[in-house]
Amino acid sequence: MQDTVARVLAFYRRESGDPPFAPIDHLLLDAGLIELSRRIEIDAEVRRLLGRACDPQRWLADAAAATDRLDAIDAIVTAALGDLSDDAAFSERARTIARIGSEFAAAVARLRLVRELLRSVDDDIEAGRTNDPVLPTPPCDFGPSSGAEAHRFELLRRLGAGANGTVYEAIDRRYSEGAYRHVVVVKILPPAIADRADLELLRGSRVQHPSVVRWLDSGIDPSGCGFVVSELVSGRTLEDAGVLESLGRRGTVDVVRQMARAIEAAHAAGVLHLDLKPANVLVAADGVARLCDFGAARTVTSADRVDESTPFFAAPEVLDGGAGSIAADIYALGAMLRWCIDEADVLGSTSLDPRDGERLEQIWTRAMDPTPARRHAAARELARDLDAWIEHRPLPSETPSLPASLRLSIRRDPVTWVLASAAIAAVALLGWFWITDRIQESNRRADRLASETRQLRARAALSEYVGRLGDLASANGLSTAPQVIAMQWLVGPMGVRDQQLEAQTRQAQRAAWAAVIRDADATGRRDRLEAKLAALCLAASDLETNSAVRADALMREDLPWWRHRLPEDDPTLLAAEAISLLAAFRVEPAGAGRDAAAWRERLQRNRAAIGERDAKIARLFDQALEQLKQGAPR
Repeated sequence: MQDTVARVLAFYRRESGDPPFAPIDHLLLDAGLIELSRRIEIDAEVRRLLGRACDPQRWLADAAAATDRLDAIDAIVTAALGDLSDDAAFSERARTIARIGSEFAAAVARLRLVRELLRSVDDDIEAGRTNDPVLPTPPCDFGPSSGAEAHRFELLRRLGAGANGTVYEAIDRRYSEGAYRHVVVVKILPPAIADRADLELLRGSRVQHPSVVRWLDSGIDPSGCGFVVSELVSGRTLEDAGVLESLGRRGTVDVVRQMARAIEAAHAAGVLHLDLKPANVLVAADGVARLCDFGAARTVTSADRVDESTPFFAAPEVLDGGAGSIAADIYALGAMLRWCIDEADVLGSTSLDPRDGERLEQIWTRAMDPTPARRHAAARELARDLDAWIEHRPLPSETPSLPASLRLSIRRDPVTWVLASAAIAAVALLGWFWITDRIQESNRRADRLASETRQLRARAALSEYVGRLGDLASANGLSTAPQVIAMQWLVGPMGVRDQQLEAQTRQAQRAAWAAVIRDADATGRRDRLEAKLAALCLAASDLETNSAVRADALMREDLPWWRHRLPEDDPTLLAAEAISLLAAFRVEPAGAGRDAAAWRERLQRNRAAIGERDAKIARLFDQALEQLKQGAPR
């Protein structure tokens, strides 16, 4: 299940925008999922992970023709309503879905019944917890007495929380003296699992490795809460987007290699971690990583079921209720490597050579093999594979061809190969210089004539072709989008630069954007991303052609949509804000009624925000400021 979710997540990340259900459905069918209800559940789970809406309309067409129609309808209703905890929002959406048809109304009724049953069970469980102490809220004191102090620890701030407890930065008064404050990390476990504190200390302290956080102490507070004390390590978790961006792909792979070495040390000490994930890896500014949180750890010989593992990184056999194993930790390392590379792709880190990407995929594919026996036999084997990848050497499991070996050798020692290539090139250049000198001028003349001929032929052919596309589109009631595609595809490769053709392209683009907006209005999809982007592009084009009234109307309608969905510093939102402001400036009458000082301040502020990221918008700002300066009408 988790491997399938990961595959769908990767598909979403590779696709721009919001991919339709059809290609995802084919992907899941290829993975062997026959029931439509199961495929809908997986797609909905991925959409929830990505923060996307689960609109029932997404799956209705597939459910109508399904053999397991009722199961599919139940899955659709659960996907659309299952993430709503607010009663008012639940009821409003439930009424909307019930209107689709009687089968959907029945499915909504069934889900309401299940919701009420679960709520009553939760209430009973919560009632049994009323006597449990509340975990402390820093700043406050915590722990048993220490010397003259009533409590051993002074909790400074909350660092995070997991399935087994909450983690705080704290001062350990037992080892503080005078002005020296001994700062540590204290993980507090609720009373129900307080006895795990000693086990976590026992298993964590057995692992002595530079890439593993040191465990110092454990105990139980008078309130009944357990606690585990470890050293404070500077850095941020690997799941932090800023960390991934600063590391880049190669740095991220190095961090996973460090974790493989740490896990090898844990296995040598007889300890399984069983909860490897980016949130449990701390990365310092210099790229040195440390593994923490042994709350789910077991001994290598343990046969206990593992319930604390994070599903996305847990091996299939663990999710199926099996015991932990070395192979399960290997799987988690592979899943963490794949997650980090996928996230780096989303963040747009430095590009990765496709062949390097294939070799990296070989590594995690083997580590995440559904059959435990086919994975790396030990963490050190996975670390060796990552060593080879980072150092541009063949993987131990592959026998590269001669060209592949040569490519790796060049990447491994580029300076030597550059010097050797330069020497060979110099000898060849001296040997053939006298020949090339004789024919160089004649080649230049021939090239000039050929280029001029190609330009003339290409311009005439392209103009005629684009015209025919426009006539064909008009005759069939279509938009002029084919002209746009033809211009973008043909003009660049042919090297044609013609003002008339460029004007024709801009006109075709505006017509295509207007057609997208009209179609969205007609089909009720005006709030979709493609319609909003078309309106944004059309408004910017209108400003360039001095058609400010339509640009102002479009932005008045769409600007709240962009503000609601994008953070304040998002480049797209900044562009939308800039276009809206410029349109309003163009529409407002010039002269005595205009507050020139206020407009100048707003225009200058937004011009500074847009910077040089968009030359067209920056140029429009400069023109507006010049108009204010001269007091000239537009």
